[in-house]
This record gives sequence, C-alpha cells and structure tokens, in this order.
Amino acid sequence: MKYSLLLVIIIFSFSFLINLDLRVHNQSNIPFRVKSSEPQNGHESLLLGNKIDINRAGIEDLIAISGIGEATAEKIVKFRTVNGGFKSIDDLLKVKGIGLKKLDLVRAYLR
Repeated sequence: MKYSLLLVIIIFSFSFLINLDLRVHNQSNIPFRVKSSEPQNGHESLLLGNKIDINRAGIEDLIAISGIGEATAEKIVKFRTVNGGFKSIDDLLKVKGIGLKKLDLVRAYLR
C-alpha cells in the first residue's frame, strides 16, 4: 500500500514537471507567432527588435518611436503621401521639423 501511494506521487510529480516544461517551452515561441503574416503595430515591431518601414507606417506606428510625436508623425505621413514615399531614411530631412539631431535619434528604428 505504501509503495503504490509513493508510485502515484512520483508519477504525478513527473507528469506535472513535464507539463510545466512544455508550457515554458511553448511560451518561448510566442514571438514567432507574432511574427506571422499578421500586421504588427509600431510598438510590437520595436519590442521584437524590428525596424518600422517608413513608407508603410501610420501615425500610431511612428509615434511609437521615441523622438517622434503626433505632429511630426502627421508631417511624415503627409510628406510621404504628397511626394510618393521616401527613397532613403535621409529623405526625412525634407520633412519640416526634422533636422540632423532628430534624424540621428530615430534612424535606428526605421527602415
């Protein structure tokens, strides 16, 4: 009787540890599910270490970048719409209110 109870406890503990390990392992794959074909917002992209596409980003995406506020984001989107997009990140210098200092600040987050 003692041995069967001990065996049940050991089996239960072992199955619990295996289940716990599987849950931890599956959680480590969460970023891969986020990187699926579903669109990401600016905050998600930055958290995952991805750069934001300057020619596709919306105002909310751009605001996620430190140094870009709502007014600057609106100017970027308006400039892009009027001029047909940016050929390089350096083209941001053509947007009123963006100088070298701000460009250097945001360059690492844009592609």
